[in-house]
Amino acid sequence: MVRGSADAPQRGASGPRPRVPVTATSDEARLSHYTSLPALIAKLRAPDGCPWDREQTHASLRPYLLEEVYEALDAIDDGDLDRLGSELGDLLLQVLLHAQIASEAGRFDIDEVSRRLADKLIRRHPHVFGDESYAGADHITRWEQLKRAESESPQSTIAGVPASLPALFMAERLLERAARVKVRPPLDAADGVGDKLFALVDDARRKGIDPEQELRAVNRRFAERFERFEALARLNGRELETLTPREVEDLWQQAR
Repeated sequence: MVRGSADAPQRGASGPRPRVPVTATSDEARLSHYTSLPALIAKLRAPDGCPWDREQTHASLRPYLLEEVYEALDAIDDGDLDRLGSELGDLLLQVLLHAQIASEAGRFDIDEVSRRLADKLIRRHPHVFGDESYAGADHITRWEQLKRAESESPQSTIAGVPASLPALFMAERLLERAARVKVRPPLDAADGVGDKLFALVDDARRKGIDPEQELRAVNRRFAERFERFEALARLNGRELETLTPREVEDLWQQAR
């Protein structure tokens, strides 16, 4: 966990702040934990709140937001639902902090964030909340049509794919956006390593394989096997740097 997470100690100029029980007022007691969270976050950023929380900005919280997303993904990959529940709470904390900071600047608050989300979900699901009727892959096509109609000026189909996404995931999303409008441009994999990787992502996507998840699984298997490999080397009293190519091959096979 990091200091931007719900389980992390909040810090001020004088060091760690001790944990103290939060006593709800009679009004707060009638609220659910979820609906009382915005007031709790506002209290943390109040003049008599937490120094660490008060000094945070959208930019300073960026690494915490990213880390909480990846910690939630790790919990999903591990199939650990208890940990996922905790990690989603940390992720929600980031949403609430950003909304509170924006509210203090007079831009928007968590109610506005919720309203925009509700409006979008209703607007983009006319087959649920309206009179339209369609099924299957038409859902995705209609979603894209509705999304483009919301813009005051024409937007590219691939607009909105974050440039900060990991490269492999971004390639998958770009190709997916193109496929949503039934466009499958020919790819030339002969120009370089990047082009070959992009073509591999496209091939995997067309076969129904999630390339990001596939590579994450391979990464995990490699890491686990490498740790077993290291343990075997230690059992043999050897340092990794001193192993011969033949010894590396033998130990690697044993580490399966």
